[in-house]
Amino acid sequence: MYPLLVGLWLVLLTGCSTTGTAALKDLPEDWPPLGTTKQEVQTRLGQPSLHSRSIERDQPVEIWIYEYQQSETHPVLFVVSAVAAAATGQGKSGEAKTLVLKFDQDGKIIGRSESTQKIGTSPAGPTNEYVR
Repeated sequence: MYPLLVGLWLVLLTGCSTTGTAALKDLPEDWPPLGTTKQEVQTRLGQPSLHSRSIERDQPVEIWIYEYQQSETHPVLFVVSAVAAAATGQGKSGEAKTLVLKFDQDGKIIGRSESTQKIGTSPAGPTNEYVR
């Protein structure tokens, strides 16, 4: 009975969080294709996380950036120091995804880039180093 309670306790203490555009999580790699309109993108993904304008090759370009991050806090660090782990980001693991879209003056995609990055750190193990 005791191992069952400890296991249940650790599961309950594991924290999980997501931020950004959740639709990016399951988005096919080839979507949105070049030529997709702003309206089509907004219908599927909603408002971008960031929005800017630029000039490229003497033409106005609108840039939309969508971001999604899913992370999980390891239960050991959650128990030991939830406040410190949250403040420093230590003890979290997960994935971050970014989609950058460039639109021409007609509102159609002329460029896109996507990146996925593993995030997280593991707790530091003991060392033999003496610190003064």
